[in-house]
Amino acid sequence: MKKTIKKSFALVLATAMLLAIAAPAMAAVNMDTAVTVDGLMAGDAYKLYQVLTWNQTAGEWQLATGFTDLTGNTTVFPADNDDNTNRAQEVVAAIVNGIDQTEADAIAAMTAAATGAPATKATGTIASGDSSFSYTVASATDTANLGLYMAVITAGTPEYVYNPVFVSADFDDNDSNAINAGTATYGTGIAKRQHIELTKTTSDTDEELQTAINSYVGQEVTFDVNTTIPVFLDSYKNPSFVIKDDIETDGINLNADSIEVTLGSGATAKTYAKTAADGKVAYDSDIFSVTATGGNNGEYTVTFKNTWLAGNVTAVPVHIQYKGTITNTAAFNLNEDDNTVTVTYANGPDEEKAAMRDRTNHYTFSIGAKAVGQESDNGKTFELVKVGVDEDGKPVVQKKQVSAWDTTTERHPLAGATFGLYTDANCATPYTNSLYPDGATFTTTDDGVITFKGLAAGNYYLKEISAPGGYVKDERIVHIEIEAHYQTQTVADTEENGIKIKGYTVDTLDYYKVKVNNVSVYDSQNDKYGALPASQVVETQYSFNHDGPHTTTMTTTTTHDSDLTNTQGVELPSTGGMGTTIFYVIGGLLVLAAAIVLISRRRVQQ
Repeated sequence: MKKTIKKSFALVLATAMLLAIAAPAMAAVNMDTAVTVDGLMAGDAYKLYQVLTWNQTAGEWQLATGFTDLTGNTTVFPADNDDNTNRAQEVVAAIVNGIDQTEADAIAAMTAAATGAPATKATGTIASGDSSFSYTVASATDTANLGLYMAVITAGTPEYVYNPVFVSADFDDNDSNAINAGTATYGTGIAKRQHIELTKTTSDTDEELQTAINSYVGQEVTFDVNTTIPVFLDSYKNPSFVIKDDIETDGINLNADSIEVTLGSGATAKTYAKTAADGKVAYDSDIFSVTATGGNNGEYTVTFKNTWLAGNVTAVPVHIQYKGTITNTAAFNLNEDDNTVTVTYANGPDEEKAAMRDRTNHYTFSIGAKAVGQESDNGKTFELVKVGVDEDGKPVVQKKQVSAWDTTTERHPLAGATFGLYTDANCATPYTNSLYPDGATFTTTDDGVITFKGLAAGNYYLKEISAPGGYVKDERIVHIEIEAHYQTQTVADTEENGIKIKGYTVDTLDYYKVKVNNVSVYDSQNDKYGALPASQVVETQYSFNHDGPHTTTMTTTTTHDSDLTNTQGVELPSTGGMGTTIFYVIGGLLVLAAAIVLISRRRVQQ
């Protein structure tokens, strides 16, 4: 009797998978039959297994070699009759009539067995520019390989995890390979993959950038890590999912006790903490373990248990939150303090692994400190230099020997002037951070440079608190603005220890400016200091290029780039030097004494 194939199609693991395979007719055809898996990406590796095969002699579908153990799985494929006769055909009938998620998992699990795994019918890697592979399973004269196939795929792109793909191959009786089975494509399965995402931000993120990358020393920053654990089907020999967060510099102090892990979202979310309190529960050893090293260069690792991952049937959102403090040893200016989170996970059935990565950077800034936050390189920057002047605004010049040949140079920076940094225009509120717990003050040395560091970008106000001996204190208030400009940096894909790591983007410092107004500037033509017009701002810009840090100084309201490598400071004079006043007083006393002597002589002569 001639038997006719009614339907044949392939679906990926999703909801319920239907596969209706009737007995094929052995009508003569003029073309080969192939199974095709589509929806793949370049670099994906695949293994193709045959699950069902057609036995022409018996005239029935049978389990292919390597899948016969399915007959003993009465939990997934329960017997239809009490005496369990013809068990193999009952399992086959269950597969032919439609595969649900549990049955598909059981079939896929056969490929992950440590021993006795089914032999692959085809293996390969998707070439660049391709998105599918095909395998010829039968011809007009060869029908033994007709049946149900399963492709197990390892993602070549790190951020994906694939589900196994089921696809069937058989003949119909109209001498062609076309069928009419709804919207299904004959002989083609569409690969379905789970996309793993990873983001690391701070709780202070606004619409434009991560504001917490602009930090001050002593600031406590809250970090957020978000990702999703995929469903690892039973085709995975060793499902794994590990989150590691590494603070790579001394500038951030990790609070190991602050780490909280939230699984799920919405009303079903559950938060785990080191100590159960406020509705949180202690870390659950049946789901994951946490190891953490606090302090500078701290790190933590959250490792999810293999048994929990293997039994998990839905994707699970993960949110990790912890706190870190910007320390006194933080880098400043063009240097950064950063910390990097890496998620490493199984992305293939044979214990292949891939990883995702993301990073946050943190910057603190300075006035008049080292350009790249080092103690020896690149010299100081000279945003503000204290000088001494006389009543006419002319520099009070000092002589200093600079070599063994008694060569001298004229200098006019002034030592011994003490300044305070404030947060308000009236200089009523001293600026504080952990470097300056009692208020930020600085007393100049011989170079006259006014230095404050560990600052966040923003507005500050400078006022002289006391002048050195013989000078009058400058009562003016100087407005200083630190302006940071960030850019998005793209970090390329990489590979470490054989594990492919997906690239990421991160906000990094492009350049920063120090702007100073309400000061006096040097007039070289008249050799004196004059007032800066209110419409102008002295602006110093710091940036990186191929040959190191550059500074650009300009007195303008217009911003532009320059290749100048000089540094120039805004010089703040101390007006009304007391030295000349003393000479005036002494001169007056001498004149008075001379007058008294003259009058006395005249009286004597009289």
